[in-house]
Amino acid sequence: MTVNFDLDSILEKENEVVECKENVADWTDLVKALVAFANDYSNRGGGYAIAGIKEVKSEYGFPQFLKSGLNSTRLQEIRGKVLSACKNHVLPQIVPIVHELPTEDVSKRILVFVVPSSSQAHCYRSTPSDSGTYYIRMDSSTIEARNGILRRLLSMKGLIEPWDRRISEESSIEDLDLVSIRDFLQRIGIWNERSSIEKYLAFDVHISDLCPSLCGRSKIDGKIKPRNFSLLLFGKQPTRYIPGCYVTYSQYPGSDRTEPNAERKEIAGNLVNQASTLLSLLNVEASIGYDKNDSKPNLIKYPIKALHEATINALVHRDYEKDQPNRLTVFSDRIEILSEGGLPESLDASRFKIGQESPFWRNQALAYFFTRLQMAQSEGQGITTIIKSMKDEGCPDPVFEVTPDRVKCILPAHPRHTLIRKLRLIGEKIEIGKLAEASAGVIDILSRDPYNAKAIDLFCEISELSRDVGPLYRFLIDNKVDFDRLPVAVQVNIAGLFIDEGPNSEIIEFSKNMLSNISKMRLQEGEFRKTLRILRNSREDDLALELIDNIFRDFPNLAANSSILGDRAKARMGIAKKLMDTARDGSMRYERRTSAWERCREYLALAKKDLDLALNNATERERPYLEKDLEFCNYLSELSKKPSRKPQRYQDKKIRS
Repeated sequence: MTVNFDLDSILEKENEVVECKENVADWTDLVKALVAFANDYSNRGGGYAIAGIKEVKSEYGFPQFLKSGLNSTRLQEIRGKVLSACKNHVLPQIVPIVHELPTEDVSKRILVFVVPSSSQAHCYRSTPSDSGTYYIRMDSSTIEARNGILRRLLSMKGLIEPWDRRISEESSIEDLDLVSIRDFLQRIGIWNERSSIEKYLAFDVHISDLCPSLCGRSKIDGKIKPRNFSLLLFGKQPTRYIPGCYVTYSQYPGSDRTEPNAERKEIAGNLVNQASTLLSLLNVEASIGYDKNDSKPNLIKYPIKALHEATINALVHRDYEKDQPNRLTVFSDRIEILSEGGLPESLDASRFKIGQESPFWRNQALAYFFTRLQMAQSEGQGITTIIKSMKDEGCPDPVFEVTPDRVKCILPAHPRHTLIRKLRLIGEKIEIGKLAEASAGVIDILSRDPYNAKAIDLFCEISELSRDVGPLYRFLIDNKVDFDRLPVAVQVNIAGLFIDEGPNSEIIEFSKNMLSNISKMRLQEGEFRKTLRILRNSREDDLALELIDNIFRDFPNLAANSSILGDRAKARMGIAKKLMDTARDGSMRYERRTSAWERCREYLALAKKDLDLALNNATERERPYLEKDLEFCNYLSELSKKPSRKPQRYQDKKIRS
C-alpha cells in the first residue's frame, strides 16, 4: 500500500518522471511512457503518466499545469485501453497503479498511471508478431533505446537490485531510530497521529509510489529488516553496517596540506544529521568580502547554494559499497568535496562537468528523501546550480575531477577573498618587522593591480617604517597612477608621507601638488582632519585656508564648529607671520613691504573674529587652548600695528588733554 498521493508535488518534479497529456489523442504515447518508466534507465524509481492535465506556459515562459480533467466516458475509455495494452502489448507485461483524482469540476477527474522501476527490461509490441521496441526516458522525452543504450539497459536489468534498495541482512528493526523516522514523516506532512510508527515499518507500506518500503522481508530467515537507505537515513549507528558512511572534515589555514596546524573532524551519524552538520560548518565559509571602491562592494567568498548543492550531491550520489569516507577539505583559497565512487557508466564525463548531462540517480531512494526534506534542489539540477551560482557571484568556475573511483568538486574562493588573505599576511609581516618580505608581497599584488588601494596603503606604511619613500614614489611615477582612481584617504596618506619623509624637492613638490588637489575635493570628516593636520604641520597655511573654506561651503552646519574655527585662525595667523617677515625684510621694495603690513593686519583681524566666534561655541576643554591662541593673536596684532606719522610731542599733548 502507499501512504499518500500528492499530485501537486508530482507536477513539480522534472519531466523525466512525468508524462502529461490533456485528452490523450494517441493512447499508445502513454503506454510507451509507462514502458520507459518501468525500464528506468536513469534510476529515477519509475514515473507517472497523467491524463487530463494541460501543460501551458506562464507569462514568463515557465511551464504550468492546468487540471482540465476527463469526463467519465473518456476516462474509462483511456483507462481500459492503457491497461489492456500494458497487458497485451508490453513484454513482460506491466501492471500500473491507477489513481483517479478529483478536479474543481465535479463532472471530471484526472487519471494517473504509476509504474515503479522494474527489475526487468520491457518492450512495446504494436502487433503480436512485432519483435518489440524498448523505450527509455531521456530528459522529458520518451525515446527508443538503440545500440549502446539498449545494450546498457539489458545489462542493467540482469544485475541485482540497486544497493540502496537492498535489504541489510545483518541488521534488524532495532537498529532504526524511530524518533528520526517520525520526525521525517512529520516534516514532509504524511505522519498520521492515529497510526503507530510500526505501520510505516511494514514491508508492504511505501512512503511514495516510486520509493520502496523502509523495510523488507529477508529472503534468508523471513524477518522484517531495514533496507540500506533506511539505515543511512534513520540508523542509530549506520557505520556499523555501512563502514564508509561518514565524512572527514579538514580545515587548513593555507592553500595546501603542508601547514603545520590544521583541524580535522569525523562526522558520523545518520545522513540527515551529517548533512546538517556539514552545512552549518560551510555556512561560516560563505563570508562577505567588502570593498566600497568596487561596483559590487559586497562579494561572498563561496555561494551558499553551491556549497549546499555540492555537499548534498556528495552524500546522496556516492557509492556506499566502498568503505572509504567522503572527504571535505577547506583551504584558504578553495573547498574540495570528494565523493566516493565514479560516475555511472551511462554518463558522459565531459557533459557532466559542464552541467549538460541527463540526471541519473545512483541512490534513487536517498534522492527522493532529500528532495522531500528540501535539502536538495530540483531533481537533476545539482551541477547546473553549482555552476550558475558560482558564476552569478563572480567566483571562478567550479572544477570537477572525475576518475573511475571518485568524483571531486573543487569550489575556488572569490578572488577578492584570496587577496584579502594575502593582504592580511603582509600586515602580519609588518607587525613582526619583516619589511622586505612585506614589500615584496605588496609589489607582487600591485604588479597585477596597480590601483589596489589597500596594497598602496600598506606600501605607505612600509615606506614610513623604513624611512624610504623612494620605492613608493617610483612605483607611482613609473605606472603613471591616476590618483583620481584612488580613495581620497589613500591620497592623503601618500601626500602626508611624502611631505614629511621626502628626501628631495621633487618629491616634496609632488606632495604639495597632491595636497592642493585634495584641498579642493569634497572630503569626509576623517579625511579633512588628517589633511588639515598635514597642511598645518608643513606650514601650507594657504592650502589649509582653502581646505577649510571648501569644507564650510560643502557642510554649512560646520561653520560654527569651534575646533575648525580655531584651526582657521591658526592658519591665518601663520600667513600673517609670513607677511610680517616680508614686511620687515629691508631688501623688499617699500610698496611690497607696505602691502605685506596691510595684509598681515587683515589676516590677524580675521583670525581674532574666528577665535571670538570659536570661544562662544567652545567646550570647557577647548576654551583654555582657544584663549591661549587669542592671546597670541593679540600679541601679533600689537606687533603689526601701523606706526603713527605724527610727532610724539603732539601725541603726548593729545593724550594729556
